[in-house]
Formats: sequence, structure tokens, C-alpha cells
Amino acid sequence: MARVRAITPRNRATVPRQRATMLHNRAARAAQVAQVAQVDHTQSPTLAGAVGHALTNGMFQCTRMDRHGKPTNTECGNTMKNEKHHIRSHLNKLHNPDSKYAKSQASFAKANELPQLRCDRPRLDGKGWCTRARSGQHSLVEHAHRDHEFRGKSDSLFTPWKDLSDKQRAYYLERIDLKKRYEQNGSVYNPEDETLRKRFEKEKFPDA
Repeated sequence: MARVRAITPRNRATVPRQRATMLHNRAARAAQVAQVAQVDHTQSPTLAGAVGHALTNGMFQCTRMDRHGKPTNTECGNTMKNEKHHIRSHLNKLHNPDSKYAKSQASFAKANELPQLRCDRPRLDGKGWCTRARSGQHSLVEHAHRDHEFRGKSDSLFTPWKDLSDKQRAYYLERIDLKKRYEQNGSVYNPEDETLRKRFEKEKFPDA
């Protein structure tokens, strides 16, 4: 039976490196796309006023030099389909300082001296409760994805544990029980738990 590796205190440090590698690879792929696709001088961005180039592969490359309204030293470089709603969504997400996304960032929370958000979910290893504090909603959501294997709508993460339904609490508790059995079985999932693990990977947090 194939062994399935879990995140433990010993290998937890590798998670930031894995994320950094993922972001680097994503940026490299975007750069590769930009290199292969040439600027199409016969086409214009479909969204009037968008700063960037239409590319020969039907994409649009943003060349703005700001992020959330603040100047940067490099061009944005993000590519997306050369369609109005895709470009508009990108501009609102990464270049509009008043967007919901911008206000969810840690930088916004720190600049505006907003109180930190504290996680109150049970630890995935079953050892008590999580008390991690994060600046900005986006940081708390990333924490939930990484440390609690959370999947689903992020709005629920800002609901206190005591106010969750029994079904919503079970979402966390079932995963804790699975992790306990995994560790008790020598860091190996038995066939039934392996099936359950795969189900949990796809299952999203219940609405109620």
C-alpha cells in the first residue's frame, strides 16, 4: 500500500518552500507564455483604457506598474484572455486599492491598524485549539487552507466556533479523527481511511 505523507512538525517547514516553488513556477509559466506569444499590433485590448498588450495567442498582458494602487518597480506581467470581463476582474483584484480583495490583504490591515483575526478551530492533530492570529482576511483564509485542510466558502471562517452548526463542526472533527487513526497506524491509511481521505480532499465545507 502506498504511504501517504502527512504534514507533521518535522516537515511543516517545507510547506512555505513548496508554496514559494509553486509561485515561482507559476511566474515562470506566465513569462514563458509572454515570450512565446508576441504582441499583436493588429489587435487592441478589448477593455478601453486597459494598460497592456493584446497578444497573438488571444491573451492580454497587463503592463501596469502598480499593485493595489501603489507604484511598483516592475510591470505587472499577468496574462489573461483578451476579454472585457477577464481584464476587468484582474484590474479590480490587483490594481484597485478599494477592492474587496485589496482590503483583505495583510498590508491593508497593518496600514490601517486593524485588529488581527484569530483562528478558533480545533487543531488538525487533535492537540487542543488553534489560536493563530493573522493580519487581514486573506492571511486567515490561507492559514485555514494550509493548517486545517479547509475547502469551501471562506465566509464561514469568520464565524465563531460556537455559532457553527453540528454539521459544520463535524467537518473539522471528522478530519481530526482521520488524522489520529493515521498516526496510530504507523503513518499509513488503511483502505477505508484512504477512501475517506480522498473524499475529504474534494469535500467542501457545508453551508449549514
